[in-house]
Amino acid sequence: TIGAMTHPSAHVTSAPPLVGRADVLAEILALAADRAGVVVVAGEPGAGASRTAREAAGRLTLDGAIAVSAEERGPGRERLETALRASGHPADPAGLARIRPVVVLLGDRPGEPQLAGELARRLGGSRALVLLTAREPAADAPSVILDRLSEEDATLLADLMTPGLEPGAARAIGLLGDGLPGRIV
Repeated sequence: TIGAMTHPSAHVTSAPPLVGRADVLAEILALAADRAGVVVVAGEPGAGASRTAREAAGRLTLDGAIAVSAEERGPGRERLETALRASGHPADPAGLARIRPVVVLLGDRPGEPQLAGELARRLGGSRALVLLTAREPAADAPSVILDRLSEEDATLLADLMTPGLEPGAARAIGLLGDGLPGRIV
């Protein structure tokens, strides 16, 4: 039998703090300011590519951009256009960007290796930005790479996710996660 829980739940109800990614976030924001059109956030599974892309989109909305999520399954261009229309905007991100900056979270599109380059050519120079996630950097679009977290950052993330955890336990969780935020959380 399982006894009653004597400790409060450690269930996470909000997004974890973004730890150890300040340099990558700054790089994404700089590419957005340079009007790259597309940024691929690359990292191995659990490295936090989706979380980092969402944080970048959130930061860009603070500067007045419209954020649209198009991360559902399906062809990338189709998902992008559908998500824009569903949020009450024109289906063309470049056209929308003439009115107001827009950032679209397109997620991982492994079956469409040419998509990043095509979108970069189409949207480069505009105030539209598409954030893709991938396991590897794209050869034909600007990419940022997420490395594993340092031991200090991994311990900090474990500690932030479970307030009140003893320092030795937070360190052990950080080490067990091998520097990958997804495993640590």
